Amino acid sequence: MVLFNDSESTGTLPPINRDRIKQALDKLGCTYQVDDDGDILGGWEHGFFFFGITGNKAEILMVRGTWYGTLENSKLPEANDLVMTWNRETIWPKVYTVIDPDDNLVRVSCEHSVDYEFGLTDEQLRQHILCMVTTGSSLFEKLSMTFPEGLPHE
Repeated sequence: MVLFNDSESTGTLPPINRDRIKQALDKLGCTYQVDDDGDILGGWEHGFFFFGITGNKAEILMVRGTWYGTLENSKLPEANDLVMTWNRETIWPKVYTVIDPDDNLVRVSCEHSVDYEFGLTDEQLRQHILCMVTTGSSLFEKLSMTFPEGLPHE
């Protein structure tokens, strides 16, 4: 029994690529950097975001954010409670905690990935980026208010 039709696209939408991501960020008025590997990164008030492409055919747009703060391991249960509540009550982004093996501190990241195998319009690309940065920033603001002790000191 076949559940999905794996046929080729007949559409004419342009594929996702890094130049289109940069153009979308420019159009949205976002500040970003491109590192030596061509990765696109941008910083906002409470966290930073990585805009990348993955997949066997470079067809998946992945926007991943990380909160600037870090937490001691003792705060992991509280952070996980916040993450589980967020994931239960919010459509996106998917949120998760990670224990950094270098310093054994808890970090909170979020991600929203979409398969654009058949291409996408400029408006869809901007909407994907805008939704992720807006909702991710809301998460990071909530983390900053909940765990002010985790914020970096200047």
